[in-house]
Amino acid sequence: MSLVRDFQIESASLGETRMVTVFLPRHPPKRECPVVFCADGQAVHSFSPRLDLAIERESVPGVVLVGVHSSDRYRPKEYLDGVDLRRFLAHERFFADEVYRWAIAEFDLSAARQACGVFGFSNGAAFALSMGVRHRDKYGVVIAFSIAGGPDRVAESEYARRPIARYYLSAGTREKPFCKTARAVARRLANHNIEHVSTERCAGHDFRFWDSELPEAIRWGFPTKQQSWLERVRTFLFASARTPESADGVLALQLLAHSTLKAGLRNLSGIPVGGSARIAIISSLLQ
Repeated sequence: MSLVRDFQIESASLGETRMVTVFLPRHPPKRECPVVFCADGQAVHSFSPRLDLAIERESVPGVVLVGVHSSDRYRPKEYLDGVDLRRFLAHERFFADEVYRWAIAEFDLSAARQACGVFGFSNGAAFALSMGVRHRDKYGVVIAFSIAGGPDRVAESEYARRPIARYYLSAGTREKPFCKTARAVARRLANHNIEHVSTERCAGHDFRFWDSELPEAIRWGFPTKQQSWLERVRTFLFASARTPESADGVLALQLLAHSTLKAGLRNLSGIPVGGSARIAIISSLLQ
């Protein structure tokens, strides 16, 4: 079994003690082991059983989750930029500086941005988007489920700056405002040629959906060396085909009917890609 441990971190920025829950894979983490910093970190306990099973089956790489607990009193102020600037900035310093430096040192983790991600759901997803552009030197992957607060809490101009993270977005079809926000953010990412995946599931605004989606997001965000470009395209196509009403879904269904693709994609598993890389890979398969 993987190890889940709780820590109390004294924060100079917040002026209080905050809990941090850490998920450690069953083997001691190595410096190349990816790490995901999570908003609403108390949920790491609930995310751990499914993630542990996925790691055991080797469908997901070994990953460390560092879950920063949210405050019942201050959660919207700490997660949503524009609600309470003083509280938002204080929590940002705690999350992206104090906890970041503590975790890297405590567990001897790599500080390479491609091995580091930030994750959140609902208000926490809005916070993850903000951290992705405000700390682009630290976070190479942003995972955001059921984004709250609309797409405008991150200015579109921020997506034009480089370096920029890779993004995995997801929303439930039964949570229409959040689904609308995810689509709007995905359009902005596409407009700026940012590698991303945006999935929609038959789900509402609930933990069961986020729990089932997280292993998929981690697998995409931190591919193993064995995952080939053909594997990347397979998962993108099948993920897109689940939303046939979208432009990507229409393309995916057409491509999955192509005999060359069906032969090449059979019995493979892997991760999706987005943007220009996706187009190049699909084109190469059809040549």
